[in-house]
Amino acid sequence: MGHFLFDSRLPSPPAFPILFVHAQSSESTLIRMVLESSNIRVRQAESLEEAAEFAPEALPKLILADWDMDGLDGRTLVANLRACCNQLRSVPAILLTDRVLIPGIVRELMSENYAWILKKPIVTTSLPKLILRTVNDSASAQRPLGRTRIPLLDFGETASSSFMPAV
Repeated sequence: MGHFLFDSRLPSPPAFPILFVHAQSSESTLIRMVLESSNIRVRQAESLEEAAEFAPEALPKLILADWDMDGLDGRTLVANLRACCNQLRSVPAILLTDRVLIPGIVRELMSENYAWILKKPIVTTSLPKLILRTVNDSASAQRPLGRTRIPLLDFGETASSSFMPAV
């Protein structure tokens, strides 16, 4: 007897769009496939110009960006997107990184309104749930995201999540 991961008879949650800014790679392909299989519409861009072009038409509910892209880092890209597209200023962003986060950078990220900072390597099967939770939380938030703490999700060997407190 086989085990099924998905029962097509169950209703799917409504699809919503996200903007995924990441250089084309096997990592981005895997992330995109996992998100799309969870009924998340992914619009992928590889540059600021491409992302700025897609954003007004896609009206994303979330921006997912890689901090460590060639040529332009995802953190700068998110800041530039928010500066040039008014409708993206309140959209939550998740930043993927393998960088070490020191307190000074944490303070800067808090002021930039990130919902999550995900440490690589990420567990792609957990990512759709985190995105759904972030979008739902931001839709009902009484305060701007990220003002009191930066959630840092580290999918290392312990697969635990932690919060980096305001300093």
